[in-house]
Amino acid sequence: MIYETAPAKINLTLDTLFKRDDGFHEVEMIMTTIDLNDRLSFELRQDNKIVVDVEQTYVPSNSKKFGI
Repeated sequence: MIYETAPAKINLTLDTLFKRDDGFHEVEMIMTTIDLNDRLSFELRQDNKIVVDVEQTYVPSNSKKFGI
């Protein structure tokens, strides 16, 4: 099992500039870190599937929300 932390940030400003050739938008932002983080754990599965387990009920467990 591998354990990692994902530090939190707050966007103080977030401006959408223009649509790029790849379909995504260029953004410009000012952000700062805060003293919070998520704790993540990873383990290899025998079936090679990606499974998302979420302990909090307010966090969506749909893999589309996680960019997998």
